[in-house]
Amino acid sequence: PVVLTGASQGGAIAAAAAIHLNDLDPTVITFGQPPTIDAPCQLINSDKFFRFENSRVGNRGTTYDPVPYLPYPASLFGHQIMLGEDPTGVAYIGKDTQVSFSPWDAANGFATHRLQSQAGYLKRIESLASYYMTLDEVTVRSTGFVDGFACSKDVECDSGHCDNERCRRRRLREAKQE
Repeated sequence: PVVLTGASQGGAIAAAAAIHLNDLDPTVITFGQPPTIDAPCQLINSDKFFRFENSRVGNRGTTYDPVPYLPYPASLFGHQIMLGEDPTGVAYIGKDTQVSFSPWDAANGFATHRLQSQAGYLKRIESLASYYMTLDEVTVRSTGFVDGFACSKDVECDSGHCDNERCRRRRLREAKQE
């Protein structure tokens, strides 16, 4: 199997390389990849593209990596997966979704976009790996962040409910009103 990976511009290069190497049916894993290629593209197998995006909580609330949402004249494709402060799982947003998350963290120099920082992509992956290694598991929970962790949209939460920038279970009364 061929696996291509990269962060930011390297993710865009991995996506372009996957088109060039499509006869090898590569799997592509990117972190903070900007929109790169116009979709639909017959040479892209969305089932084998996994794009990770990052979020963090700062003094201004929940912020997101802005690079995947830059206004390039290209599309996002593959499986969209949100990383966050929850060390027990990720939020699977969907396949070939165009869901955009904001606000962005431009004030702090794209802190959520960094590969290596306290809230960077590598720390998020290391945190998940450490948690699951203690459980002797190989599959990371992808149903969303558990209660109490930061969010801005319901799709990020295991409960399916984001309230006041935190994942929370719906109260019975609230659920009945809907």
